[in-house]
Amino acid sequence: MIDSLVQRSLQGVVPVVVLIAGLLAGLFALQFTPREEEPQIVVPMVVVQASAPGLSARQVERQVTVPMENLLSQIPGVENIYSVSHTSMSEVTLRFYVGEDREDALLNTYNKILSNESEMPPVVQNWWLDPVEVDDVPIVLLGLWSDRPDQYSDVELHRVADELVSYLQAIPDTSEVNVIGGRHRQINVNLDPEAMVARLTTVQDIASAISVSNRLVNVGDLDTQNQNILVPGQRRDGDADAQGNRTPPLDRFGTQLPDSAQNDGD
Repeated sequence: MIDSLVQRSLQGVVPVVVLIAGLLAGLFALQFTPREEEPQIVVPMVVVQASAPGLSARQVERQVTVPMENLLSQIPGVENIYSVSHTSMSEVTLRFYVGEDREDALLNTYNKILSNESEMPPVVQNWWLDPVEVDDVPIVLLGLWSDRPDQYSDVELHRVADELVSYLQAIPDTSEVNVIGGRHRQINVNLDPEAMVARLTTVQDIASAISVSNRLVNVGDLDTQNQNILVPGQRRDGDADAQGNRTPPLDRFGTQLPDSAQNDGD
């Protein structure tokens, strides 16, 4: 019975009509269906960072990261939660379902944290949100290394990388260039407890003196011979010894920074 039904249907004009209609529908769909070379797939992601000074990574995980995960998992549309605990810092990443509105995801996350800020652990001093786009993925990684670490350490490599950023950013169609790794140039102040006790100097006195000496303050300007000269009150100097010598007195006795601490710069 089935064979005879198929034979009768093939002998008529119906198969030809169906075939022509299918070809026309395919051409119509091919012509009018919207398409693009790089389709924009919306996958909202939000990174929540919280600062908890003075806590180790394990303490941050127990006291900050886990409560934040439990709180942020209540946001509608969240598919996955990833977290990383550092010393004095917690980082929780929320990935929403595909197609979720990016602005709604960011707003719901902000409102959730703000409305439950009283439930945050007291050690959390500050928090902020950082939206992440799908396109924020590096496509080129440039690594710098040195075969002579005694002459070119990670500090010098970081400086070279900072110089390369300007050249790489000038390449056409370059969106963002970031430097990751290496140590920043810094000046370490090693306190001398005996000298501090002898001169009645506290850590706060030293910190305040360094903070004041590391500022460039303009006292005013001087008009002379049709010229306007800006008069700075304090010059910033990156040398460790010069920084210590230019630090204002720590107390009324005229104690200088080198009298209570030693500088070493990287």
